[in-house]
Amino acid sequence: MRKRWGIMMLFAVASTVSAHRLNEQLPLQYDYLDAHLSSGSVTGLYAKGESDNVTSVGLGASYKWQETNGLLVGDYSARFYHPDDDTIERYQLRFGGGYRWSLAKQLDLVTHVKVGGVRIRVEQGDNETDFVYSADIGLRYAVTPKFEMSLTGEAIRNQWQDENIATLRADYALFRRVALGGLIAYRDGEGHYINEMALTLRFNY
Repeated sequence: MRKRWGIMMLFAVASTVSAHRLNEQLPLQYDYLDAHLSSGSVTGLYAKGESDNVTSVGLGASYKWQETNGLLVGDYSARFYHPDDDTIERYQLRFGGGYRWSLAKQLDLVTHVKVGGVRIRVEQGDNETDFVYSADIGLRYAVTPKFEMSLTGEAIRNQWQDENIATLRADYALFRRVALGGLIAYRDGEGHYINEMALTLRFNY
């Protein structure tokens, strides 16, 4: 009987420790859902004046493959350009994979490759759909257990346009699994340039 009780107590302690480890939040998470809402100004190709407004919403997901450093990722974005009274809509859906390298304590190098489709719609005009592919590389640094900063460079390619993007982002964990943050980005798109800021929300699962 004593042996049985000892085994049961040992099992309970082991289960508690295991659950604690599973629920413990590490500073840099790779299993998450992500959303952003941005606004900025565009000059060049899509702008009729010197500078016009652009807004976008986006959703993303990341999954760390079991006990490896491999990543599965996907994202969807809807971007709206507003030159004068017109609206140019750009929808993009991508899926891909990535990898993370631990460079130092709380500092990771992360890269992704994605493929998908892009659709551009102009008011009172034709719709165009094309294949899109992209690659990015970035640094993620946990300043504190609750505060993270990242710097990313991304190249997106399709039939109509080559676009290069630089993004600086900061996230603060309000709760164990929820982080609120913001980003600033510069987009160089072969004839148009966008400066934008965004609010971000991340849920670690």
